[in-house]
Amino acid sequence: PLVIFCVILPFTLFVKRVWIARLVQIVLILGAIEWIRITIVIVGERIDAGDDWIRLVIILGGVALFTLFSGLLFPWSKTLQRIYVLNN
Repeated sequence: PLVIFCVILPFTLFVKRVWIARLVQIVLILGAIEWIRITIVIVGERIDAGDDWIRLVIILGGVALFTLFSGLLFPWSKTLQRIYVLNN
């Protein structure tokens, strides 16, 4: 069910409703938190195994930051504010 939700979610942005924009924003921020959690778990496993972990932190940290900034983009994007009437 989560996979289906994640696949359908971007298509909901075609419906221009404020609650949809907020839902996508919240899911992106929660996704960033999940990426950070996963990174911490995997780094711990790699350190315990004695494997290299720095590249992992750089890549997954970049993914987490990109996801977080995507979610935080909504209040600053004039286009998103205009489309979804977010300036209230």
